[in-house]
Amino acid sequence: MSFRRTQQTRGVDKICFNFRTNGTSAPDRIRDGGLNQVESVTRAAAGRYTVKLRQPYPLQVIDLCAELHEAQGYVTRLRKARIVRDSYDKAAGTFTVEVVGLADTAGATNAAVEDPASGDVICIRGEFLMLSTRVQS
Repeated sequence: MSFRRTQQTRGVDKICFNFRTNGTSAPDRIRDGGLNQVESVTRAAAGRYTVKLRQPYPLQVIDLCAELHEAQGYVTRLRKARIVRDSYDKAAGTFTVEVVGLADTAGATNAAVEDPASGDVICIRGEFLMLSTRVQS
């Protein structure tokens, strides 16, 4: 009779990808260096995008951040991309990114979620705690 022993180890898995916005339509390009980490990015509402990873990470999000790179060489509005707090769904592997804009005028204090300019690129970086199982004979 032989027994099999399983060993579980924890590690960190990193993701890094970007997508190009397309006005009020769905993003038209997702790049992740050919790693196939992202299943889809959909425009959920004005300035809000839902990202679905190919592999959900059910243990823990260590770090998840977003940056906005504007396609135009000049800035007419100050904009920032950010991950919506507590939006990561561990079972589905989805999270929400939003773009927040602030008017570039003196005295402007209120930020609002808004569509980025067409062609802007949103870059996402993240680290997830993962669990791997190895069967030993």
